[in-house]
Amino acid sequence: MKKALLLLVIAALFAAAVFCPAVSARYTADGQENIGITPGDVIFPGEKNLNVTQLGDGTHSVDYLEMNLLKMYAINGIISMISDPGSSKTSGYAFSNSFTSPMSTVTVAPLSTVFDNTQIPTEVKTGVSTTFTFENPGGLEGTKWASMVLKAEDGTILSSVTQDNTLSYKFDKEQTVTLTLDFSLSTIGSSIQASKIYTIKVTSEISSVKLEVPEKLYQGGTGTLKLTGIPNTEYRVTVNSDGIVFTQNSAKEITVNVGQYGTANSGITIANTASGPYIFTVYKGLNKLLEKSVTVGTADTQYSVIFDIAPEEARSGIFASGDIITISGSISPNPGQDGPSFTFYLYLTGNGLSAVNLEKQPVVDGVESTFTKVVFNPELGIWETDWDTRYFEPGMYTIHLCGTPNIYDAAVSLGDGLYISQEYSLSHPSIHVKFAEENGGLFTKGDPVYSFWSARGSPTGVRWYIIGPNYMETGISRSSNEWLYTVEQKVGVDAPQGLYGFSYPRTFSNSMAAGNYYLLYQHPGFNGYFDVNPNNENGYFTSLSTNFGESASLEGRPSYNCAETLQTLINSVRSDDLCVISEITLEEPEITIDQVDHLEIGDKLKIKGTTNYAGEGVTADGTEVKNTFSLTVNRLDFDLAEENAAMKLQIVNRVVPQNVIPYYGERTYAFDEIDTATWFEGTYQATVTNIDTGFSESIMFTVGGDGVEQDSATLQVPSDPLAEPYEELDPLPPIIDYSEPVEPEEPKSPGFLLAPLALAAAFALRRK
Repeated sequence: MKKALLLLVIAALFAAAVFCPAVSARYTADGQENIGITPGDVIFPGEKNLNVTQLGDGTHSVDYLEMNLLKMYAINGIISMISDPGSSKTSGYAFSNSFTSPMSTVTVAPLSTVFDNTQIPTEVKTGVSTTFTFENPGGLEGTKWASMVLKAEDGTILSSVTQDNTLSYKFDKEQTVTLTLDFSLSTIGSSIQASKIYTIKVTSEISSVKLEVPEKLYQGGTGTLKLTGIPNTEYRVTVNSDGIVFTQNSAKEITVNVGQYGTANSGITIANTASGPYIFTVYKGLNKLLEKSVTVGTADTQYSVIFDIAPEEARSGIFASGDIITISGSISPNPGQDGPSFTFYLYLTGNGLSAVNLEKQPVVDGVESTFTKVVFNPELGIWETDWDTRYFEPGMYTIHLCGTPNIYDAAVSLGDGLYISQEYSLSHPSIHVKFAEENGGLFTKGDPVYSFWSARGSPTGVRWYIIGPNYMETGISRSSNEWLYTVEQKVGVDAPQGLYGFSYPRTFSNSMAAGNYYLLYQHPGFNGYFDVNPNNENGYFTSLSTNFGESASLEGRPSYNCAETLQTLINSVRSDDLCVISEITLEEPEITIDQVDHLEIGDKLKIKGTTNYAGEGVTADGTEVKNTFSLTVNRLDFDLAEENAAMKLQIVNRVVPQNVIPYYGERTYAFDEIDTATWFEGTYQATVTNIDTGFSESIMFTVGGDGVEQDSATLQVPSDPLAEPYEELDPLPPIIDYSEPVEPEEPKSPGFLLAPLALAAAFALRRK
C-alpha cells in the first residue's frame, strides 16, 4: 500500500494522563544499557540480563525467581535469561535463600500475549476516521527497549507506538489492505521480536446504499421502494414528478432512517403522472449517493383491493383460540395473468398486542420479513392466508392490510371497495360434556356405553378416563380432522362444530361390575399438547406423569382418590389443559312384565312392562344402541295338540323400548294385542327376551271359560280332545257367612232311624 492511498492522521487521543504508566515500570539499572524490573512487571521468555534487585524486600536480596517449580538464579542481582512459561501467563516469585516466603511477584508471559489488548477492526468505510488501539504490556510503556510498529503492505511504517496508544486513519478508496504490527524488545545480549498481521476491508459508503424499485408501475397504482444502507443512518429520497408521491407523507420527498437492520420500505402512489421514465435519487445530507430509474406505464383498468369482511362467527366470538380463520380478499376486476401483480402485508393489533404478524412475532416497521406477506393469485382471483389462533389469547383483535410493510401505512390506495382492517373475536377454548337425553349417564350391563362432547379451540385430540372400583380405563386421542368439522362446513370460514364422543360396544359394559364410575374428559388447551399423561397400557393406566415435573402413582388407591388426583393435575396452574368430570352409573339388567289377569277364551292378551335397557339412540360414530325385545307364548299343559293356535306361538312380535320414565331411568315396551278366541283352557307362559343380549323374563297366566256369548248356529265352542270326559258334579255346600252368629240346630230323635226298618220288614212279610 502506497502512502498516497492513505490520509494518515496520527492523533494522540489519550495522553499520559489517560494511559499513564503503571505503578510498576522497568528502569535503567546501574547506569548501563540494562533493564531493571520492579514488582508487578511483565517479563518475557528469552529476555537476558534482567536486574531483579528491586524485587527484594529491603532486608533480603533476591537469590532466584521461581516459576512452576522452576528456579532462575540471580548472580549479583542479575538473572541471565528468563525461561519459557508455556502457553499461558505464569507468576514468578522472588525468593531469598535466607527467607522462606516470596518477597514479590512478577508475571512471566508468552510473547504472543503482547497483542492481547490491540484493537484493529476488520472492516472500515472510506472517508471515515477509524480508530486503532494498541497497548504495550505492563511496565513497557514509555521505555526505550520496547516498541510497536504498524506497517503497510509495502513495508512503509505508518506509526511507531510507544506511549501514545491510539491512532486514527482515514482511507480514501475501496480496497483490502494488510497491516502488520511488529513488537520488539531489546535487552543486553538479546533482541526479541513478534508480529501479527491484520487484514482490513475498506468499502465505500456509496456502494453500500441500494434502492430497489418495483418492476412495474402503473398510472393509478401503488408500489414499494426498498432502501438499504448503513444501519441507523438517515437518508433522503426524492422523485422528479409531482404526480408520484410517498404514501407516508403524500409528498415527493421523504426522509428515511434505515434503523438497526439497515433496511426501510416506503410506499409510493402513482397519481396524475404521464407514462414514461422517472428518477428516484438518494441523498445523505447534501451528497447525492445514487439514482434509480423506473418507468410508469399506462393502466387501462383501475383496480380496487377488497378485504373480505370477517365471517359472522369470527366477529361474534364463536371461533375460539386454537381455531383456524381464513383471512382473504380479492382484486376487482381480476387483473389476470398478464395484469399487474399485487402483494400485501398483514399485521395484527389488539388485546394488549401493539403490532405482530399472524404468527405472533413482533413486526418491525419497514422490515418486510417480519410481516405476514400475501400475494394475489390471478388464477383464483383472490389473495388468502390462514390465521392459526392457537397462540393468541381470547379477546378482540384487528388485522390490518397494507400495501407496504409499514405499520403506519394509511391505506392500500387501489380505489374504492377497500377494507383496510377487520375485527375478529376469539373466545376461550372449552369442552362441554353431555349424555344422551334418553339415558343421562345411566347404562345397563350389556348396553353400549357412550357420551358426547363439544370441544372448542380445535384441540388435536380429546382424552377421557373411566375410573371405578378396581378399574381405570383411558380413551385414546382422536385426530382433529376426524370430527371437528361437518361435511357442510369449510375450514377457516366456519367455526368447527367440535361435536363428537366415544362409544364402547356391549361387551365392554358386560365385562364391568355394576356401580358408579367417574368419567373425566381432558382438553389439551391453548397449546394443543396434553400436559398430563397416563401410562397407557392397552387402554388401562396406573400412574400419571406431567410436562411440568409432577407425577402420581394410582395403584392401590380408591377410585374417588384417583379421580381427584387426575383432576387436580389437569387443573394445575402449570397446565393449560381443561378438565370436565361427570359420572356413569351401570345397572344390572331388568325386564318387568305387567301381571296378566285371568283371561276368558276370546279375550285379548296384552303383554307390556318396563325395562332399564336402552331404546332408540345413536352414538357419535353412528352406532345404533337400541335393544329389540321378542315375545314367545307357550301353553304349559298338554302342549301336544296341533289344533291349538297358542301352541304354535313362538316369536309373536318384536318391539323396541320407548318412552323414558322421568327420574327412574326406565322405558316402557308393549307388544300388539293377541286374540285368544281359538285358544283352549289352560296355563300359559309369556317370555320377553332381549335378543341383543339374551336376557329374558317370564310370567304365567291362565285362560279358561267362555269369554263371550256365542250363537249356536254360527259358532261352536271348540272341544279339547285331550280334556277329561265331562261329569256333572254336585253343587258345593253353601258358604257360611261367619260374620253373623249362627244358632245351633235342635238335635233329632233316634226314632227316625226305626221307621225305615219297619217299612222294610212289612214289605218282606207281604211278599211271603
